[in-house]
Amino acid sequence: TKGTSVLDTSHTMVSIFHIAVASVLAVILRQVHSFSVLSSATTRRQSNNPNMNTQGSMRRQSPIFAENKNPVDEWSEERKGNLFQFLLRDMEVEGTPILACDADQANTFQGTVWTVMAQLSESDIESKACMVLQEMSIDSLQSFVDDFAAIKANDRLMEYTPELARFNVSLVGRGVGPALVVETSNRTAAEIDAVAQFESTVSVPNELTWTAAMKGFVARRGGWSDDDLPNPHAYRLSGSWDVCDTLATFWTSVCELLAQPEDVLGSTILCLPSSKVDSDDGASVEQAQARFAAVTELVTESLFMARGQDLFDVSYLHPLYDRNNALVDNVYGHLPPLKSLPALLKDSSAYQGNADELTDGDLEVQNYQRRSPLPAIFIRRKSKKAEEDSAAAVFASLSKEGKEALQEALEKEMELV
Repeated sequence: TKGTSVLDTSHTMVSIFHIAVASVLAVILRQVHSFSVLSSATTRRQSNNPNMNTQGSMRRQSPIFAENKNPVDEWSEERKGNLFQFLLRDMEVEGTPILACDADQANTFQGTVWTVMAQLSESDIESKACMVLQEMSIDSLQSFVDDFAAIKANDRLMEYTPELARFNVSLVGRGVGPALVVETSNRTAAEIDAVAQFESTVSVPNELTWTAAMKGFVARRGGWSDDDLPNPHAYRLSGSWDVCDTLATFWTSVCELLAQPEDVLGSTILCLPSSKVDSDDGASVEQAQARFAAVTELVTESLFMARGQDLFDVSYLHPLYDRNNALVDNVYGHLPPLKSLPALLKDSSAYQGNADELTDGDLEVQNYQRRSPLPAIFIRRKSKKAEEDSAAAVFASLSKEGKEALQEALEKEMELV
């Protein structure tokens, strides 16, 4: 485990650099040298933990498996178990790390897989790891395999998250045992150059300045400040731009929230590295916005797989946030489309102006509700009381302050990071 933990007496604050804290994830990754401890059963118990559904409960049928029956399903348990043990020994002989993972919930499972993928993504050379997940069902593992294959087949997402292209995730022996194999291919010379160029533009994490900048934004934003939220919230830092690391630290934060009572920890703001973008360069701005939109879509997909949206609300923040540039309309965690604002304003007493006279430029002030000094994911527990201020009230407040004043305040916060 790599990382540091710092406790703030007023609001819990843990810095997560690169890899999830094991005590938070409640996941133990250990090298397996004796395969006698591995069970040969192909279907594991489904957990009754009410906090999070198991991954298998969200299984979406794969067209491939629906049309072509898996021959392994016809085998006896003994035959499956023998082949499973053989395949594990074969991988150990070839030098593949075999990791026994104590994950029995969708949240710890997601955290485990993405943490391992983040580790593998560090290296430019091809690598491979096998994760044995005895407490997860085969359907749970197959669901993740199917969903990751769907992500890779989505050209729009892969254009802006190219680091995932070199990954392949599969079941060991088509499901003879509860294990996943994660593999990466060698990065090409062009990919290595692209990574180096991108890393040179990414901000280096600094716990004090990042947290101070985000606290300044939260305080002036309203609704999310220490006084507004009923329970303490935490600031978490992810030290890598890689989307695998983003998902690993996101699920670490979710696991921490589930492990802590609400009166101890009510919400988390996960801060992500920011890339240096010339605001006058339209192409660079659009690229940065599209990259962030793709990452947030992957986070949302991952959360929905585990039905985490039943427990948490998520809000996405970015220095260049522009709702009109979200990749898909009505994406969970984003603002409502700006074109829907006039109708909302007409029905609200919070706005006293003439909504019919508002131009597209006037509506864009709403973006400052999510323009923070760093890219971030705000994770908060579901509450009977809506956390978000009404769109009309927020628009009225932001319009009164004005774009110039809002931009000036944002730039002062960005100077810290």
